[in-house]
Amino acid sequence: MTPPFDKDLTIHVSDSSLMHLLLAGMESYKVRHWGTSVTASRGPAETAGLLWGYTVHRNNMDHAIVEHVSTDTFAKGTSSEVGLSEEVMCVKRSVIEERWPYLSLIGDFHTHPYRNYTEVEEAKGWEASQGDRDWYEKHRTPDDWPGRIALILAIGELARYHERSHWEPEIIEDNTLRWQQLERFRFWLSAYAVDECEDKRLVVSPNARSDGPRRPHVYVDVPNVSGTNAWFSY
Repeated sequence: MTPPFDKDLTIHVSDSSLMHLLLAGMESYKVRHWGTSVTASRGPAETAGLLWGYTVHRNNMDHAIVEHVSTDTFAKGTSSEVGLSEEVMCVKRSVIEERWPYLSLIGDFHTHPYRNYTEVEEAKGWEASQGDRDWYEKHRTPDDWPGRIALILAIGELARYHERSHWEPEIIEDNTLRWQQLERFRFWLSAYAVDECEDKRLVVSPNARSDGPRRPHVYVDVPNVSGTNAWFSY
């Protein structure tokens, strides 16, 4: 079967979207819901939200532009999972459609927080887990989920800072950018396509473990981190 998404996809993340992702990620890294209270002593938790923007289709490549990000404040995540509120999603879509009709809900994001940098490296924590993929491919359909991209922000903290081992921004995979800031915090931002198959299923790209229909390549473009011309090399 020839998929209807046989072109490469670049996901462009605006500066304001990056700022929101980092603020949301660091907030849930430092404090979390614990029962009826909020605590800073139980370790980091995941958070999640929605991506707003638009898509552009060209002969040689598709583009998804993330202009704005909204955090789901009711996404009470644990250290390993988080869920979105579908009721809140519907209300937010109505607000955007009425006031900013040129924007659409194009996807969602969630974070992968780790207590330290070593845990991220050992688990390849910047990658989508099987549970992440299953959420789209087994529990959602094109009719009930309009998003066509996903972002994952992984965070790991160093025990101490050494200037000689400071990370400069680097694309480590087509869809993953890593960098370091606040001295001791390292970040990975990974981008994924969520496409509709001819049989009305959703599939996530990239996925090296699947032989099914997938995008040839998915690229991530974050000009504020990697530079304004980096994505042209794709």
